[in-house]
Amino acid sequence: MRKNSPVLSSAVIVFGFWWLFFTLRDFSMNPFEVIRNWANIAYSMRLWALRAVVGFLSSAWYIWFKRTQVQVALVPHTTKTMGSTLWAQPQ
Repeated sequence: MRKNSPVLSSAVIVFGFWWLFFTLRDFSMNPFEVIRNWANIAYSMRLWALRAVVGFLSSAWYIWFKRTQVQVALVPHTTKTMGSTLWAQPQ
């Protein structure tokens, strides 16, 4: 049975609290201003989410690229006198 991670839920709660705090502070602690400007807030959150996805994908690509470089470097080359005798890389 899978159990939810308390670290993830705690991070979401902390992020949500501070996001709400700073959003209300920017709108002079007036919740009606937040409601009136919800389109701007939603746009800002979409940009934030897009940047997070781009950051995640670029990090995943970088890790994949480095692993591929290591695997290619460990393949024995016939043009040199020495080659790698290591076995296949673990996945």
